[in-house]
Amino acid sequence: MLQEAIRDEPLVGSQTPTHLLTPTDVDYSDVDAALEIADMVGIQLDPWQIDFLRHGLGRRRMPEGGSKWAAYEAGVELSRQNGKSVIFELRALAGLFVFGEQLIVYSAHKGQTAIQAYRRMVSLIEHAPDLKREVKGTPSANGKEAIILHSGAMIQFRTRTPDGGRGLTGDCVIIDEVQGARDDHVAALFPAMAAKSMSGDPQIWYGGSAGKRSSTILGRLVRRQRNEMALRNEGGDAKERRLLMARFAADLDVDDPADPTVWARVNPAFGIRIAQEFIAQEYVAMGADLDPKRFAAERLGVGDYPREEGEDWAIPQRRIDAATDGYSEMVGPVMFSVEVRMDRSSTAISVAGLRSDGAKHIECIADERGVGWAVETLKRVTTEHDNLGVILDPAGPANTLIGPLRDAGIPMTLLKAADVTAAWGKFYDGFEASPPTIYHRGGLVLTAAFAAAETRTVQGSTTWQRSTPETSGSVIAATWAAHGLDIAKKTQRAAVSRRARRGDHSDASQPRHFRPRRSGGFDPRNSGF
Repeated sequence: MLQEAIRDEPLVGSQTPTHLLTPTDVDYSDVDAALEIADMVGIQLDPWQIDFLRHGLGRRRMPEGGSKWAAYEAGVELSRQNGKSVIFELRALAGLFVFGEQLIVYSAHKGQTAIQAYRRMVSLIEHAPDLKREVKGTPSANGKEAIILHSGAMIQFRTRTPDGGRGLTGDCVIIDEVQGARDDHVAALFPAMAAKSMSGDPQIWYGGSAGKRSSTILGRLVRRQRNEMALRNEGGDAKERRLLMARFAADLDVDDPADPTVWARVNPAFGIRIAQEFIAQEYVAMGADLDPKRFAAERLGVGDYPREEGEDWAIPQRRIDAATDGYSEMVGPVMFSVEVRMDRSSTAISVAGLRSDGAKHIECIADERGVGWAVETLKRVTTEHDNLGVILDPAGPANTLIGPLRDAGIPMTLLKAADVTAAWGKFYDGFEASPPTIYHRGGLVLTAAFAAAETRTVQGSTTWQRSTPETSGSVIAATWAAHGLDIAKKTQRAAVSRRARRGDHSDASQPRHFRPRRSGGFDPRNSGF
Protein backbone atom coordinates (compact mmCIF):
# COMPACT_ATOMS: atom_id res chain seq x y z
CA MET A 1 0.00 0.00 0.00
CA LEU A 2 2.83 2.37 0.87
CA GLN A 3 4.55 1.75 -2.49
CA GLU A 4 1.28 2.40 -4.30
CA ALA A 5 0.79 5.63 -2.37
CA ILE A 6 4.30 6.76 -3.20
CA ARG A 7 3.79 5.88 -6.86
CA ASP A 8 0.60 7.92 -6.96
CA GLU A 9 2.29 11.08 -5.64
CA PRO A 10 2.88 13.65 -8.41
CA LEU A 11 6.43 14.28 -9.52
CA VAL A 12 7.96 17.51 -8.23
CA GLY A 13 11.16 19.12 -9.44
CA SER A 14 14.34 18.33 -7.52
CA GLN A 15 15.68 21.22 -5.45
CA THR A 16 19.21 19.82 -5.49
CA PRO A 17 21.51 20.64 -8.43
CA THR A 18 22.89 17.65 -10.27
CA HIS A 19 26.31 19.33 -10.20
CA LEU A 20 27.19 21.69 -7.33
CA LEU A 21 30.56 23.25 -6.54
CA THR A 22 30.64 25.62 -3.56
CA PRO A 23 33.36 28.05 -2.44
CA THR A 24 35.61 27.22 0.47
CA ASP A 25 36.41 29.38 3.52
CA VAL A 26 32.84 30.53 4.14
CA ASP A 27 32.33 31.97 7.65
CA TYR A 28 28.75 33.23 7.34
CA SER A 29 26.21 34.38 4.75
CA ASP A 30 24.36 37.62 4.02
CA VAL A 31 21.46 35.66 2.54
CA ASP A 32 19.03 37.21 5.05
CA ALA A 33 19.36 40.53 3.22
CA ALA A 34 18.17 38.95 -0.02
CA LEU A 35 15.37 37.12 1.78
CA GLU A 36 14.24 40.40 3.33
CA ILE A 37 14.12 42.01 -0.09
CA ALA A 38 12.13 39.02 -1.37
CA ASP A 39 9.55 39.53 1.38
CA MET A 40 9.32 43.27 0.64
CA VAL A 41 8.68 42.79 -3.09
CA GLY A 42 6.46 39.73 -2.70
CA ILE A 43 8.72 37.02 -4.16
CA GLN A 44 8.33 33.47 -2.86
CA LEU A 45 11.53 31.52 -3.37
CA ASP A 46 12.07 27.86 -4.11
CA PRO A 47 14.44 25.95 -1.78
CA TRP A 48 17.14 25.70 -4.44
CA GLN A 49 17.05 29.46 -4.99
CA ILE A 50 17.50 30.10 -1.27
CA ASP A 51 20.42 27.66 -1.15
CA PHE A 52 22.10 29.26 -4.15
CA LEU A 53 21.73 32.74 -2.66
CA ARG A 54 23.13 31.45 0.63
CA HIS A 55 26.24 30.14 -1.11
CA GLY A 56 26.55 33.16 -3.41
CA LEU A 57 26.28 35.64 -0.55
CA GLY A 58 28.64 33.75 1.72
CA ARG A 59 31.31 35.84 3.43
CA ARG A 60 34.85 35.08 4.57
CA ARG A 61 36.49 36.99 7.39
CA MET A 62 39.75 38.70 6.47
CA PRO A 63 42.89 38.53 8.67
CA GLU A 64 43.16 42.33 8.65
CA GLY A 65 39.54 42.66 9.73
CA GLY A 66 36.23 42.88 7.94
CA SER A 67 35.01 40.36 5.38
CA LYS A 68 34.71 39.76 1.64
CA TRP A 69 32.61 37.60 -0.62
CA ALA A 70 33.63 33.95 -0.39
CA ALA A 71 32.63 33.48 -4.03
CA TYR A 72 34.21 35.81 -6.56
CA GLU A 73 32.25 34.06 -9.33
CA ALA A 74 28.77 32.58 -8.93
CA GLY A 75 27.23 30.70 -11.84
CA VAL A 76 24.00 28.83 -12.41
CA GLU A 77 23.08 26.79 -15.48
CA LEU A 78 19.59 25.38 -15.92
CA SER A 79 16.79 25.28 -18.46
CA ARG A 80 14.48 28.22 -19.04
CA GLN A 81 11.45 29.04 -16.87
CA ASN A 82 13.02 27.53 -13.75
CA GLY A 83 13.57 30.75 -11.80
CA LYS A 84 17.11 31.82 -12.63
CA SER A 85 16.10 35.46 -13.21
CA VAL A 86 14.67 35.75 -9.69
CA ILE A 87 18.12 35.07 -8.25
CA PHE A 88 19.60 37.89 -10.31
CA GLU A 89 16.85 40.30 -9.33
CA LEU A 90 17.34 39.70 -5.64
CA ARG A 91 21.14 39.86 -5.92
CA ALA A 92 20.93 43.20 -7.72
CA LEU A 93 18.31 44.70 -5.39
CA ALA A 94 20.13 43.54 -2.27
CA GLY A 95 23.35 45.04 -3.59
CA LEU A 96 21.64 48.33 -4.34
CA PHE A 97 19.53 48.74 -1.19
CA VAL A 98 21.39 46.75 1.49
CA PHE A 99 25.03 46.09 0.64
CA GLY A 100 25.81 49.66 -0.40
CA GLU A 101 27.25 48.77 -3.78
CA GLN A 102 27.60 51.86 -5.95
CA LEU A 103 27.37 50.28 -9.40
CA ILE A 104 25.69 47.06 -10.41
CA VAL A 105 25.70 46.12 -14.08
CA TYR A 106 23.11 43.73 -15.45
CA SER A 107 24.04 42.50 -18.93
CA ALA A 108 22.25 40.23 -21.37
CA HIS A 109 23.02 38.87 -24.80
CA LYS A 110 19.73 40.10 -26.22
CA GLY A 111 18.48 43.64 -25.78
CA GLN A 112 14.96 42.46 -25.04
CA THR A 113 16.19 40.38 -22.11
CA ALA A 114 17.92 43.38 -20.55
CA ILE A 115 14.80 45.53 -21.03
CA GLN A 116 12.60 42.86 -19.47
CA ALA A 117 14.90 42.64 -16.47
CA TYR A 118 14.80 46.44 -16.10
CA ARG A 119 11.01 46.55 -16.25
CA ARG A 120 10.67 43.65 -13.84
CA MET A 121 12.93 45.26 -11.21
CA VAL A 122 11.22 48.64 -11.56
CA SER A 123 7.87 46.91 -11.06
CA LEU A 124 9.11 45.12 -7.96
CA ILE A 125 10.34 48.39 -6.46
CA GLU A 126 7.01 50.05 -7.23
CA HIS A 127 5.30 47.52 -4.96
CA ALA A 128 7.72 48.10 -2.05
CA PRO A 129 7.23 51.66 -0.63
CA ASP A 130 10.34 51.47 1.56
CA LEU A 131 12.47 50.81 -1.51
CA LYS A 132 10.65 53.24 -3.78
CA ARG A 133 11.41 56.16 -1.44
CA GLU A 134 15.14 55.69 -2.02
CA VAL A 135 14.85 55.82 -5.82
CA LYS A 136 15.70 59.07 -7.56
CA GLY A 137 14.85 57.96 -11.08
CA THR A 138 14.42 55.11 -13.52
CA PRO A 139 15.48 56.43 -16.96
CA SER A 140 14.17 54.21 -19.73
CA ALA A 141 15.73 55.65 -22.91
CA ASN A 142 16.86 52.95 -25.30
CA GLY A 143 20.24 51.70 -24.14
CA LYS A 144 20.19 53.96 -21.07
CA GLU A 145 17.92 51.93 -18.79
CA ALA A 146 18.92 52.30 -15.14
CA ILE A 147 17.64 52.43 -11.58
CA ILE A 148 19.29 55.31 -9.71
CA LEU A 149 19.10 56.04 -5.98
CA HIS A 150 19.33 59.45 -4.29
CA SER A 151 22.73 58.32 -3.00
CA GLY A 152 24.00 57.97 -6.57
CA ALA A 153 24.15 54.18 -6.46
CA MET A 154 22.63 52.54 -9.52
CA ILE A 155 21.87 49.45 -11.53
CA GLN A 156 22.69 49.77 -15.23
CA PHE A 157 21.17 47.48 -17.84
CA ARG A 158 23.29 46.71 -20.88
CA THR A 159 23.23 44.61 -24.02
CA ARG A 160 26.51 42.84 -24.68
CA THR A 161 28.37 43.60 -27.88
CA PRO A 162 32.08 43.25 -28.69
CA ASP A 163 32.45 47.02 -28.14
CA GLY A 164 29.77 47.59 -25.52
CA GLY A 165 31.17 44.83 -23.34
CA ARG A 166 33.92 47.15 -22.19
CA GLY A 167 31.35 48.88 -19.98
CA LEU A 168 30.80 45.71 -17.98
CA THR A 169 32.48 46.68 -14.75
CA GLY A 170 31.11 47.52 -11.33
CA ASP A 171 30.88 46.28 -7.77
CA CYS A 172 28.69 43.47 -9.05
CA VAL A 173 28.36 42.36 -12.67
CA ILE A 174 25.52 40.05 -13.68
CA ILE A 175 26.00 38.20 -16.96
CA ASP A 176 22.62 36.78 -17.94
CA GLU A 177 22.25 34.52 -20.99
CA VAL A 178 25.85 33.51 -20.41
CA GLN A 179 25.47 30.78 -23.04
CA GLY A 180 25.60 33.65 -25.57
CA ALA A 181 28.62 35.39 -24.00
CA ARG A 182 31.97 35.12 -25.75
CA ASP A 183 35.43 36.27 -24.81
CA ASP A 184 35.18 39.37 -27.00
CA HIS A 185 32.01 40.42 -25.17
CA VAL A 186 33.71 40.53 -21.77
CA ALA A 187 37.33 41.11 -22.78
CA ALA A 188 37.82 44.04 -20.39
CA LEU A 189 35.74 42.64 -17.53
CA PHE A 190 38.30 40.68 -15.53
CA PRO A 191 41.14 43.26 -15.67
CA ALA A 192 38.68 45.95 -14.57
CA MET A 193 37.33 43.79 -11.75
CA ALA A 194 40.85 42.87 -10.68
CA ALA A 195 41.61 46.56 -10.22
CA LYS A 196 38.79 46.67 -7.64
CA SER A 197 39.93 43.59 -5.76
CA MET A 198 42.29 45.38 -3.36
CA SER A 199 40.15 48.30 -2.24
CA GLY A 200 36.75 46.85 -3.07
CA ASP A 201 34.86 43.58 -3.04
CA PRO A 202 33.78 42.78 -6.63
CA GLN A 203 31.61 39.85 -7.59
CA ILE A 204 30.48 38.33 -10.91
CA TRP A 205 27.24 36.36 -11.30
CA TYR A 206 26.53 34.23 -14.36
CA GLY A 207 23.37 32.49 -15.47
CA GLY A 208 22.07 30.75 -18.53
CA SER A 209 20.77 27.61 -20.14
CA ALA A 210 22.83 24.83 -21.73
CA GLY A 211 25.57 26.15 -23.98
CA LYS A 212 26.61 25.61 -27.57
CA ARG A 213 29.93 25.37 -29.37
CA SER A 214 30.13 29.18 -29.35
CA SER A 215 29.60 29.39 -25.57
CA THR A 216 33.21 30.02 -24.61
CA ILE A 217 32.51 31.68 -21.24
CA LEU A 218 29.99 29.10 -20.03
CA GLY A 219 32.03 26.24 -21.44
CA ARG A 220 35.02 27.37 -19.40
CA LEU A 221 32.91 27.59 -16.24
CA VAL A 222 31.53 24.08 -16.76
CA ARG A 223 35.00 22.70 -17.38
CA ARG A 224 36.40 24.42 -14.30
CA GLN A 225 33.58 23.04 -12.18
CA ARG A 226 34.06 19.52 -13.54
CA ASN A 227 37.81 19.53 -12.99
CA GLU A 228 37.50 20.95 -9.47
CA MET A 229 34.81 18.47 -8.45
CA ALA A 230 36.97 15.61 -9.70
CA LEU A 231 39.95 17.01 -7.80
CA ARG A 232 38.01 17.31 -4.56
CA ASN A 233 36.45 13.86 -4.98
CA GLU A 234 39.96 12.44 -5.22
CA GLY A 235 40.94 14.19 -1.97
CA GLY A 236 43.09 16.87 -3.60
CA ASP A 237 43.51 20.40 -2.31
CA ALA A 238 40.93 22.82 -3.68
CA LYS A 239 42.12 25.13 -6.47
CA GLU A 240 38.85 26.89 -7.35
CA ARG A 241 38.30 28.16 -3.82
CA ARG A 242 36.17 31.14 -4.86
CA LEU A 243 33.93 29.56 -7.49
CA LEU A 244 30.25 28.74 -6.98
CA MET A 245 28.73 26.76 -9.83
CA ALA A 246 25.34 25.02 -9.78
CA ARG A 247 23.99 23.06 -12.73
CA PHE A 248 20.83 21.08 -13.36
CA ALA A 249 21.86 18.82 -16.24
CA ALA A 250 21.01 15.31 -17.39
CA ASP A 251 23.60 12.78 -18.56
CA LEU A 252 22.48 11.21 -21.81
CA ASP A 253 24.95 8.38 -21.29
CA VAL A 254 22.71 7.07 -18.51
CA ASP A 255 19.48 9.12 -18.58
CA ASP A 256 16.47 8.46 -20.80
CA PRO A 257 15.35 11.82 -22.27
CA ALA A 258 11.76 10.53 -22.42
CA ASP A 259 11.64 9.71 -18.70
CA PRO A 260 9.56 12.23 -16.62
CA THR A 261 11.70 11.45 -13.56
CA VAL A 262 14.67 12.82 -15.50
CA TRP A 263 12.65 15.91 -16.40
CA ALA A 264 11.88 16.44 -12.71
CA ARG A 265 15.51 15.96 -11.64
CA VAL A 266 16.83 18.74 -13.89
CA ASN A 267 13.89 21.17 -13.77
CA PRO A 268 13.34 22.44 -10.21
CA ALA A 269 10.10 24.17 -11.27
CA PHE A 270 8.67 20.88 -12.58
CA GLY A 271 5.22 20.30 -11.11
CA ILE A 272 5.33 23.76 -9.52
CA ARG A 273 5.38 26.24 -12.39
CA ILE A 274 6.09 23.89 -15.31
CA ALA A 275 3.49 21.21 -16.00
CA GLN A 276 4.54 17.70 -16.97
CA GLU A 277 2.11 17.85 -19.90
CA PHE A 278 3.90 20.94 -21.22
CA ILE A 279 7.28 19.19 -21.26
CA ALA A 280 5.70 16.13 -22.85
CA GLN A 281 4.43 18.38 -25.63
CA GLU A 282 7.88 19.93 -26.01
CA TYR A 283 9.31 16.43 -26.39
CA VAL A 284 6.92 15.67 -29.25
CA ALA A 285 7.20 19.10 -30.90
CA MET A 286 11.01 18.89 -30.98
CA GLY A 287 10.97 15.40 -32.49
CA ALA A 288 12.98 14.08 -29.55
CA ASP A 289 11.91 10.51 -30.22
CA LEU A 290 14.05 10.59 -33.39
CA ASP A 291 16.79 12.99 -32.29
CA PRO A 292 16.84 14.11 -28.62
CA LYS A 293 19.69 16.63 -28.96
CA ARG A 294 17.57 19.79 -29.23
CA PHE A 295 15.18 18.71 -26.47
CA ALA A 296 18.12 17.72 -24.28
CA ALA A 297 19.71 21.14 -24.75
CA GLU A 298 16.53 23.15 -24.24
CA ARG A 299 14.92 21.20 -21.41
CA LEU A 300 17.47 18.81 -19.89
CA GLY A 301 20.46 21.13 -19.58
CA VAL A 302 22.71 19.05 -21.86
CA GLY A 303 25.26 21.45 -23.34
CA ASP A 304 27.66 21.15 -26.26
CA TYR A 305 30.67 23.19 -25.23
CA PRO A 306 33.72 24.36 -27.17
CA ARG A 307 37.21 23.10 -26.69
CA GLU A 308 39.27 26.19 -26.11
CA GLU A 309 42.10 26.97 -28.48
CA GLY A 310 45.41 26.00 -26.95
CA GLU A 311 43.83 23.95 -24.19
CA ASP A 312 45.08 20.41 -23.70
CA TRP A 313 42.92 17.62 -24.98
CA ALA A 314 41.30 15.13 -22.60
CA ILE A 315 44.59 13.29 -22.96
CA PRO A 316 47.18 16.07 -23.38
CA GLN A 317 48.04 16.74 -26.98
CA ARG A 318 51.74 16.76 -26.23
CA ARG A 319 51.43 13.16 -25.04
CA ILE A 320 49.47 12.08 -28.09
CA ASP A 321 52.13 13.67 -30.28
CA ALA A 322 54.96 12.06 -28.30
CA ALA A 323 53.39 8.63 -28.84
CA THR A 324 53.40 8.99 -32.63
CA ASP A 325 55.66 6.45 -34.30
CA GLY A 326 55.43 6.26 -38.06
CA TYR A 327 57.02 2.80 -38.07
CA SER A 328 55.04 1.26 -35.23
CA GLU A 329 54.07 -2.38 -35.89
CA MET A 330 52.06 -5.10 -34.18
CA VAL A 331 53.81 -8.47 -33.99
CA GLY A 332 51.29 -10.70 -32.19
CA PRO A 333 47.58 -11.45 -32.03
CA VAL A 334 45.39 -8.40 -31.96
CA MET A 335 42.26 -7.39 -30.08
CA PHE A 336 39.44 -5.81 -32.08
CA SER A 337 36.79 -3.51 -30.62
CA VAL A 338 33.61 -1.92 -31.93
CA GLU A 339 31.76 1.19 -30.77
CA VAL A 340 28.52 2.74 -32.06
CA ARG A 341 27.58 6.42 -31.68
CA MET A 342 24.74 7.21 -29.31
CA ASP A 343 22.54 8.35 -32.21
CA ARG A 344 23.63 5.27 -34.22
CA SER A 345 24.76 7.50 -37.08
CA SER A 346 28.12 5.73 -37.40
CA THR A 347 30.20 2.82 -36.15
CA ALA A 348 33.93 2.53 -35.55
CA ILE A 349 36.18 -0.51 -35.34
CA SER A 350 39.59 -0.16 -33.73
CA VAL A 351 42.36 -2.62 -33.01
CA ALA A 352 45.19 -2.96 -30.50
CA GLY A 353 48.21 -5.23 -30.45
CA LEU A 354 51.63 -5.54 -28.90
CA ARG A 355 54.83 -4.28 -30.48
CA SER A 356 58.17 -6.07 -30.36
CA ASP A 357 59.22 -3.86 -27.43
CA GLY A 358 56.15 -4.86 -25.39
CA ALA A 359 54.32 -1.55 -25.78
CA LYS A 360 50.82 -1.41 -27.24
CA HIS A 361 49.89 -0.19 -30.70
CA ILE A 362 46.42 1.18 -31.50
CA GLU A 363 44.68 2.19 -34.69
CA CYS A 364 41.25 2.74 -36.19
CA ILE A 365 40.55 0.42 -39.11
CA ALA A 366 37.01 1.49 -39.99
CA ASP A 367 34.76 4.44 -39.17
CA GLU A 368 31.68 4.49 -41.39
CA ARG A 369 28.09 5.68 -41.39
CA GLY A 370 25.45 3.31 -40.08
CA VAL A 371 25.76 0.11 -38.06
CA GLY A 372 24.77 -2.85 -40.23
CA TRP A 373 28.11 -3.16 -42.01
CA ALA A 374 30.12 -3.73 -38.83
CA VAL A 375 29.43 -7.45 -38.32
CA GLU A 376 30.57 -8.42 -41.84
CA THR A 377 33.72 -6.33 -41.44
CA LEU A 378 34.51 -7.97 -38.10
CA LYS A 379 33.91 -11.41 -39.62
CA ARG A 380 36.40 -10.57 -42.36
CA VAL A 381 39.18 -9.14 -40.17
CA THR A 382 38.89 -11.87 -37.53
CA THR A 383 39.19 -14.43 -40.34
CA GLU A 384 42.21 -12.79 -41.94
CA HIS A 385 44.21 -11.95 -38.79
CA ASP A 386 45.24 -13.94 -35.74
CA ASN A 387 43.32 -12.29 -32.94
CA LEU A 388 41.96 -12.36 -29.42
CA GLY A 389 38.39 -11.71 -30.47
CA VAL A 390 36.26 -8.58 -30.14
CA ILE A 391 35.74 -6.52 -27.02
CA LEU A 392 32.78 -4.18 -26.54
CA ASP A 393 30.75 -2.46 -23.85
CA PRO A 394 27.41 -4.25 -23.29
CA ALA A 395 26.07 -1.16 -21.54
CA GLY A 396 26.71 0.99 -24.61
CA PRO A 397 24.96 1.34 -27.97
CA ALA A 398 27.12 -1.43 -29.51
CA ASN A 399 25.23 -3.99 -27.41
CA THR A 400 22.90 -4.69 -30.34
CA LEU A 401 25.85 -6.34 -32.10
CA ILE A 402 26.38 -8.97 -29.39
CA GLY A 403 23.84 -11.41 -30.84
CA PRO A 404 24.98 -11.16 -34.47
CA LEU A 405 28.64 -11.47 -33.46
CA ARG A 406 27.86 -14.52 -31.34
CA ASP A 407 25.90 -16.05 -34.23
CA ALA A 408 28.92 -15.46 -36.46
CA GLY A 409 31.08 -17.45 -34.06
CA ILE A 410 33.30 -14.49 -33.17
CA PRO A 411 34.74 -14.74 -29.63
CA MET A 412 33.78 -11.73 -27.52
CA THR A 413 34.89 -10.07 -24.31
CA LEU A 414 32.20 -7.96 -22.65
CA LEU A 415 33.36 -5.08 -20.49
CA LYS A 416 32.17 -4.90 -16.93
CA ALA A 417 31.17 -1.61 -15.28
CA ALA A 418 34.54 -1.32 -13.52
CA ASP A 419 36.38 -1.94 -16.81
CA VAL A 420 34.91 1.20 -18.38
CA THR A 421 36.76 3.55 -16.04
CA ALA A 422 39.78 1.30 -15.54
CA ALA A 423 40.27 1.15 -19.31
CA TRP A 424 40.30 4.94 -19.60
CA GLY A 425 42.73 5.31 -16.69
CA LYS A 426 45.20 2.81 -18.16
CA PHE A 427 44.78 4.37 -21.59
CA TYR A 428 45.62 7.80 -20.17
CA ASP A 429 48.56 6.43 -18.16
CA GLY A 430 49.90 4.70 -21.26
CA PHE A 431 50.30 8.06 -23.00
CA GLU A 432 51.57 9.83 -19.88
CA ALA A 433 54.34 7.27 -19.34
CA SER A 434 57.87 8.17 -20.39
CA PRO A 435 58.51 6.54 -22.76
CA PRO A 436 54.89 5.87 -23.73
CA THR A 437 53.48 2.39 -23.39
CA ILE A 438 50.88 3.06 -26.11
CA TYR A 439 51.83 4.12 -29.65
CA HIS A 440 50.06 5.00 -32.89
CA ARG A 441 51.24 5.93 -36.36
CA GLY A 442 49.44 9.21 -36.82
CA GLY A 443 46.57 9.72 -39.19
CA LEU A 444 43.47 11.83 -39.46
CA VAL A 445 40.69 9.83 -37.84
CA LEU A 446 42.10 9.06 -34.39
CA THR A 447 43.97 12.36 -34.20
CA ALA A 448 40.75 14.27 -34.79
CA ALA A 449 38.98 12.00 -32.31
CA PHE A 450 41.55 12.73 -29.60
CA ALA A 451 41.21 16.47 -30.25
CA ALA A 452 37.44 16.51 -29.83
CA ALA A 453 36.80 13.80 -27.24
CA GLU A 454 35.29 14.76 -23.89
CA THR A 455 35.25 12.87 -20.60
CA ARG A 456 32.75 12.41 -17.82
CA THR A 457 33.01 11.43 -14.17
CA VAL A 458 31.42 8.19 -12.98
CA GLN A 459 31.50 7.64 -9.21
CA GLY A 460 34.70 9.62 -8.87
CA SER A 461 36.44 8.02 -11.88
CA THR A 462 36.83 9.21 -15.46
CA THR A 463 35.81 7.71 -18.78
CA TRP A 464 34.83 8.91 -22.24
CA GLN A 465 31.59 10.85 -22.62
CA ARG A 466 29.57 9.17 -25.33
CA SER A 467 26.79 11.77 -25.51
CA THR A 468 29.11 14.51 -26.82
CA PRO A 469 28.57 14.61 -30.60
CA GLU A 470 32.27 15.20 -31.26
CA THR A 471 33.43 12.15 -29.27
CA SER A 472 34.12 9.64 -32.01
CA GLY A 473 33.61 5.94 -31.51
CA SER A 474 37.11 5.37 -32.88
CA VAL A 475 38.88 6.64 -29.76
CA ILE A 476 36.45 4.81 -27.44
CA ALA A 477 36.94 1.56 -29.35
CA ALA A 478 40.72 2.02 -29.25
CA THR A 479 40.52 2.37 -25.48
CA TRP A 480 38.51 -0.83 -25.13
CA ALA A 481 40.86 -2.69 -27.48
CA ALA A 482 43.96 -1.66 -25.51
CA HIS A 483 42.26 -2.76 -22.28
CA GLY A 484 41.23 -6.01 -23.95
CA LEU A 485 44.89 -6.97 -24.37
CA ASP A 486 45.30 -6.83 -20.60
CA ILE A 487 42.14 -8.84 -19.99
CA ALA A 488 43.31 -11.51 -22.44
CA LYS A 489 46.70 -11.69 -20.71
CA LYS A 490 45.07 -11.92 -17.28
CA THR A 491 42.72 -14.68 -18.36
CA GLN A 492 45.44 -16.33 -20.48
CA ARG A 493 43.14 -16.34 -23.50
CA ALA A 494 44.78 -17.96 -26.48
CA ALA A 495 44.82 -16.31 -29.87
CA VAL A 496 42.05 -17.32 -32.22
CA SER A 497 43.26 -18.55 -35.62
CA ARG A 498 40.17 -18.29 -37.80
CA ARG A 499 42.21 -19.50 -40.75
CA ALA A 500 43.17 -22.73 -38.96
CA ARG A 501 39.55 -23.22 -37.93
CA ARG A 502 38.56 -23.05 -41.60
CA GLY A 503 40.72 -26.13 -42.24
CA ASP A 504 44.02 -25.00 -43.64
CA HIS A 505 45.55 -28.37 -42.53
CA SER A 506 48.39 -26.68 -40.73
CA ASP A 507 49.92 -28.47 -37.77
CA ALA A 508 48.28 -26.86 -34.75
CA SER A 509 51.19 -27.99 -32.59
CA GLN A 510 53.59 -25.77 -34.48
CA PRO A 511 54.05 -22.24 -33.07
CA ARG A 512 52.48 -19.55 -35.19
CA HIS A 513 54.63 -16.93 -36.77
CA PHE A 514 52.97 -13.55 -36.36
CA ARG A 515 54.33 -11.26 -39.00
CA PRO A 516 54.49 -7.53 -38.26
CA ARG A 517 51.51 -5.56 -39.56
CA ARG A 518 51.78 -1.99 -40.74
CA SER A 519 48.64 -0.22 -41.71
CA GLY A 520 50.01 3.04 -43.00
CA GLY A 521 48.52 4.90 -40.04
CA PHE A 522 45.32 4.35 -38.14
CA ASP A 523 43.26 6.10 -40.77
CA PRO A 524 40.67 3.66 -42.15
CA ARG A 525 41.12 5.13 -45.61
CA ASN A 526 44.59 3.58 -45.86
CA SER A 527 44.45 0.84 -43.24
CA GLY A 528 46.07 -2.47 -43.95
CA PHE A 529 43.15 -4.22 -42.30
